[in-house]
Amino acid sequence: MELDKNISVNALESEDRRNVFQVSNGKKTVVLQAINGRERDEWIAAVHNIAKEVFANKSLTRQCSKDKTSRQNTVEKSQSVSSETSSVEGEKGNHSTPPSTPMESLLLETPIQFDLFSPSEDRERSESMDPPKVSTPPDEKSILSDDSGQDTLTSTPFWEVFSVRFLGSMQVQKDRGDYLVYQTIRHIMAARAIHNIFKTNESHLVITHRTLKILDPSHQAIRALFPLEDVSFWTTHKENDRLLGFITRTKSDSETNPSFHCHVFEAQPSADEICTALSKAANIALSVLLEKTLNSSEDQNQDNAAMEKADLQQPEDATQGSLTEKMQNPDNTVIPEAGDTK
Repeated sequence: MELDKNISVNALESEDRRNVFQVSNGKKTVVLQAINGRERDEWIAAVHNIAKEVFANKSLTRQCSKDKTSRQNTVEKSQSVSSETSSVEGEKGNHSTPPSTPMESLLLETPIQFDLFSPSEDRERSESMDPPKVSTPPDEKSILSDDSGQDTLTSTPFWEVFSVRFLGSMQVQKDRGDYLVYQTIRHIMAARAIHNIFKTNESHLVITHRTLKILDPSHQAIRALFPLEDVSFWTTHKENDRLLGFITRTKSDSETNPSFHCHVFEAQPSADEICTALSKAANIALSVLLEKTLNSSEDQNQDNAAMEKADLQQPEDATQGSLTEKMQNPDNTVIPEAGDTK
């Protein structure tokens, strides 16, 4: 069965089999069974995304072939007029051929990271003999205790936890842009389909007013940590609101420019809630920063006023000290004024 835009995938309820789903293209229907409900949902999402990508690639190929045919016809007509005109038109046709966009060529050359764990961390986890813990979302106390230097100005710090699945991340050239995130999501999903990478691991996305963390739900280990000030942009996919992409900024020394990475996740049931939580956390962080700046300026003004007051008191203390010294010195003689008698 060929996967195209007419493919429909949906779950089935069967009395004799569990975790069943069907794939149909209008003419043929195939019924498949997964290991469990989660695997079934992953297969449904994978087949749906592959069908969309195949249709998009076919449309792009047809459009490119039409453009190529039209350019060839134009060159042939120009060559039939005269040899000189044909040479000129041939040069123009070569220059007018639209190359691939810089973003598409750059995405094709940029490596993709499909897992948040490094090979060393994977090896350490495989060698560990400790049994995994039960997957439970982290509580508020554990989240806030991890944020060292917690702001005392906010009596109720912001935090929210979401269940997500990491799909991939790659380096990008800009720190924001809806189109940039859309193209990155499309490229990562196509790469997963080409390399047959369908399995994803569940993670906990923790958003606070200070950081954005990705936690391993089995033992709450930190897979990734981003200061909220380094998260420059976030949005959902315009055609699939379960797909989320956010761009982070990696700081470097003053001599080199910072680098940017786009991270793509799948959320259930929608990623709009994650974007809303990120906006709230950013607003709270901005309020805390403004309050800190205001308090520091007030402290600076008080220090300046105290220094000015101390400077004014120094001449008065010096004058009083000289008069006291003269009165206490026995060698000082008093010159009588005119008219005084002994």
